[in-house]
Amino acid sequence: MDRIVANIRESRFVVADFTGNRGGVYYEAGFASGLGIPVFCLCQEGQTHRDHKDPIHFDVAHLRMIPWKEDNLARLTENLRDAILAVIHRGQISS
Repeated sequence: MDRIVANIRESRFVVADFTGNRGGVYYEAGFASGLGIPVFCLCQEGQTHRDHKDPIHFDVAHLRMIPWKEDNLARLTENLRDAILAVIHRGQISS
């Protein structure tokens, strides 16, 4: 855990995938956000809907989620890259 915290502190941004509601993701995204580090939130398409069998927690439901589908990860890559470039405009981010 110390390494994860140290890595977050040194990061320009964090990508957090909330798919499956893993508790660590909520902590790490919140920690980064508290430090003022941009957090890019992902979640499998459909999990943001209340009627999903395992919807994301209400605490993050208001955040902009970048949806992804397992059969179209190329689109996720493109959408995530665009979001990062829109926020992190210093330097170059390779694809």
